[in-house]
Amino acid sequence: MGILYYGNLKPSIYHLRTTRIILSGGVRSLMRTHAKGKAQSKSERENQEYKERNEESGRISMDVAAYLLAALAAIAFLLVGLFYSEHKIPAIILFGIGCLLITLAGCLYWIKAVLPVESEFHGVLVPANDPAPPNPCPEGPPADAIAVYMGSSVGYTTAQQPYGVLKLDDEVIVSIVKAGDGLSLNATIRSQDKRMVATIENNEFHINPNNYFYIKRPDRHTLIVRDQQNRECLNVRFLNPTAIKVLGVFEFPAANLPAIVIDDDKVLSTEGNVYRNFCIGEAEGAFWIESRPPPPQRQPSSD
Repeated sequence: MGILYYGNLKPSIYHLRTTRIILSGGVRSLMRTHAKGKAQSKSERENQEYKERNEESGRISMDVAAYLLAALAAIAFLLVGLFYSEHKIPAIILFGIGCLLITLAGCLYWIKAVLPVESEFHGVLVPANDPAPPNPCPEGPPADAIAVYMGSSVGYTTAQQPYGVLKLDDEVIVSIVKAGDGLSLNATIRSQDKRMVATIENNEFHINPNNYFYIKRPDRHTLIVRDQQNRECLNVRFLNPTAIKVLGVFEFPAANLPAIVIDDDKVLSTEGNVYRNFCIGEAEGAFWIESRPPPPQRQPSSD
């Protein structure tokens, strides 16, 4: 019995040491993950707080202007009440001015409520009037299609459901969808460490002020963002109401997947494949990636 116990002692000690190493490594990994999650959540909170402060400051400035106009209108109406019996014509003119000031104040409130407040980190992409670039489709996208240009390739659809330009498993990274007579763009842009750089939802973009290096908006139709590694992670141009051009480095949330790179000439996939002059039309999407293998197919029985 003692011999058997002694014989199993070394493997037991080895397994204990191995278990301790695995557990300590797991704890360190969990601590790193927790710290990273806290950093990401802090970054997201800061981004949200900055966005709310910026939008609130824009609204406050409009509020101040509206209050000032309303105060001037009140003064005009007060003067009308004081001097109407003695100076009717000036009082009538003042009354008209007061009505005009009240109308302007109401317009400012309407603008504040309806139009988005734009800043360096937040705005709306609006379509230009550019012609569609050359494309590899034999007859070009149909007249009623919406199209996204990716390097020298193009994807288009005439359907009403979203068109997934880039998709990982069930998560859509970039998509377009028909909206009235035009299109809407939706995208999620990440840096190499998988932190959020920017989001676009229905052509409205928000940029994380804690995770970017450079932002350029040459006009209201274009947005260029470089991440903290100075990579051009997003370059989007709203060409016209039915076409948009998207370039950049698109990271996926899965840590084991390299990015898809789209430049003026090509699309470089996660597998290292190069795509040029592709015409991808009337499908559910353009580039779909599966990070997990498909489930095994059941073989039909021979009975």
